[in-house]
Amino acid sequence: MDLVEADISSAGGRILIIETASSMDATQRFHSALGYLEQGRIAEYFAPGEAKVIFARPVRLP
Repeated sequence: MDLVEADISSAGGRILIIETASSMDATQRFHSALGYLEQGRIAEYFAPGEAKVIFARPVRLP
């Protein structure tokens, strides 16, 4: 993640956005532990009962 963040920062990016499925609890915990905050959900996005979950956080500048 540090390399991705460095690339985004050097390209002038300011925010990282992660999209995952609501059933992927481990993935959501992983990104939360890295400082991402849930920004929203889109119900039924992938399938009935399966929402898209959107996380984001600012890029950490060097």
